[in-house]
Parts: sequence; structure tokens; C-alpha cells
Amino acid sequence: MKAGAVEFLTKPFRDQDLLDAVRIALERDRCRREERKKCGPSRAFRLVDPSRARSDLLGRFGHAQ
Repeated sequence: MKAGAVEFLTKPFRDQDLLDAVRIALERDRCRREERKKCGPSRAFRLVDPSRARSDLLGRFGHAQ
């Protein structure tokens, strides 16, 4: 949902139009969350070796104090 609008309603809209839009948005969000759970950690996290990434950062910027 943070990415932007899911549905656009033109004014004046009926109460049922608003309720339908909210229901659809919630269902989409639920489905996306379920898919993420099935897939495990996001691909971005699997591509990065944490110890190597940390070493690269420390090499560039020095050790934290």
C-alpha cells in the first residue's frame, strides 16, 4: 500500500464503491503477504553474503568506533 494508490474513486462516489475498493485492496495485500511467506526471505537478502558485505563496507569506510 505504501507504493501508492490502489484504486481511484471519482466524486461523488457511493459508500458501496468505497467499501468495495477497500475490500479489494485488503485482499490484494493479504495475497501478497501470503506469497512472501511462501517464498521465504526476499531475493535481495539471499543474494548478499552478509559477512562479505560487512567486510566491503568496513574496507571502504574503516572500522566503526
